[in-house]
Amino acid sequence: MKTITLPTATPSAWMILIVAPVCYVEHQLRGVMLRRLFDAFFIVLVALSQNVRASSICATVSDPAGQPIRKAAVQIIHLLDPDARFSVVVDSKGRACAEHLPEGLYSVEAGSFGSGFLKVRYYPVRVVFPDDVDLSFRLPFGDIGEGGVQSEAILSGTLTDQGNPASDVKFCLFHGDKPVAAACTVTNGLGQYSLIVPPGIYRLELTPLAKRTQSRTIDLSSPGYYRNRVTVDPSQ
Repeated sequence: MKTITLPTATPSAWMILIVAPVCYVEHQLRGVMLRRLFDAFFIVLVALSQNVRASSICATVSDPAGQPIRKAAVQIIHLLDPDARFSVVVDSKGRACAEHLPEGLYSVEAGSFGSGFLKVRYYPVRVVFPDDVDLSFRLPFGDIGEGGVQSEAILSGTLTDQGNPASDVKFCLFHGDKPVAAACTVTNGLGQYSLIVPPGIYRLELTPLAKRTQSRTIDLSSPGYYRNRVTVDPSQ
């Protein structure tokens, strides 16, 4: 019977056979850990980007004596986008906060349904990052007569000129032939505007850049929102 003798591995060869797989596994584990670390870092960046240039509006709601109204609610509406509404209920201290609000102009109203307290509203409330807004409401107690409490007409939207946003346009509302405007604003870089006036029929004057002032009548006789009711007349 013939005996076959296998070659004897040297210590250095055994070391290579043991260390190489260990190094390979360690390299793979490092790669997985780095990928997971990168994924977590990316998630954090996305979360931060979603909250960038966002602030909070907080409100404290109390009665005329300064006691918190525990069942009060605070409604926050973006004046340039009425569909962007936020409603929060106060805590036991009469305080409520709405967080992560984008910059802009808001209407903030506090009330307590069925309690006999009248609603109180602040407007326009400007939110500018990174500052937060803190409001204090003292709701008066009283009866609402027939016809309710008079509200405002809010004219807002994006002013366009031949389909494009019209920026830096002076925008004024006048009562009839009165020389003093009831309200004025200037459209921002996106052509957005917002004006709050008592309900009524107004003379609207627009002064686009490098164009003559345009005048027309606009009916805002009912309280509520009037969105995108105005455009620049390209013929003038």
